[in-house]
Amino acid sequence: MGDYYLAVSISLEGDEDDCWMQVWGFATHRQVKNHGKYDANNRSYLVPIAELTSDLTVMEITIGLQVRKAVKPLLQLSKTEEKQWVEQLEDALLYSSGLQL
Repeated sequence: MGDYYLAVSISLEGDEDDCWMQVWGFATHRQVKNHGKYDANNRSYLVPIAELTSDLTVMEITIGLQVRKAVKPLLQLSKTEEKQWVEQLEDALLYSSGLQL
């Protein structure tokens, strides 16, 4: 989880002189969580351009401010639960890589 997210467009087509990068602006973590639309297919957020701050110097002004939305802490596992999960994850039958061993 980051404090800030940059929205950029990059073109790597053609030779070195034809490559470019455009920075559209940035959004804080709080903006992404409050105004972004979650795409479950690729596990990303889409934020409208209107919600972005185009002046990157504003980032410097906001350093030290609370820009993250509160996130619930992860659950604590007991040692027994930890061991069970590790054993399950080590089980090669859970993976479907398409390779036959």
